[in-house]
Amino acid sequence: MNNVTNNNKFQTNGNQSNSYKKMKPNSVQNNLIKDLKDTFMDTLHGTDEIFKNLITTIEKTVIDEKIREESTQNINNTYLEFKESLEEIQNKLSKNNFFEEE
Repeated sequence: MNNVTNNNKFQTNGNQSNSYKKMKPNSVQNNLIKDLKDTFMDTLHGTDEIFKNLITTIEKTVIDEKIREESTQNINNTYLEFKESLEEIQNKLSKNNFFEEE
């Protein structure tokens, strides 16, 4: 009887070990996904700042009004295209349940 009890304890510990092994990769994967999301958001904020600073710099330094307006408009258009592309990417990732808003 004692052998059977020890056997059951061993099997239970083995099951716990297998459960841990299954949970560990999910935990690591979740951490990697979180890191990826954080890095992605940091990149978006950085890019947003770059566009804003570029427009501000052009408005302050370009003397010719026509060139200033055209440059600002071109940068604004590029920025809008960038934002639209990001929205498409987020939509695609959300459909795959990869990039859900937190």
